[in-house]
Amino acid sequence: MAPHSEDETLLAETKLANWYRLISDAVELAYHPLAYKMNIRGLLVSCGFVDIHEEAGRWYNVAFSQGQEAMSLAPLTRMYKWEPARMAKLCSEVKREIRSKNLVISA
Repeated sequence: MAPHSEDETLLAETKLANWYRLISDAVELAYHPLAYKMNIRGLLVSCGFVDIHEEAGRWYNVAFSQGQEAMSLAPLTRMYKWEPARMAKLCSEVKREIRSKNLVISA
């Protein structure tokens, strides 16, 4: 699940990278590590996608737009004792960063 980019635009100090580290660490602390299929590109090809780079970016954006707060709420509020407002602020910042088009994220 770790976000990455082929063109090195996803730097360690981005909001997205920070969010991922927080979520990953929190679920590890709760003994529920994230499970993720690493061959996303192959899965997309087998489903008929052709322009994988562009389609993967759209998929990633939709996944975050629709589920980032739900995915973040329990790990950040239970494991780090964050207030829901703090979690929502981080998620909002990450969404804004993803939509800025300054990052090229790969699957």
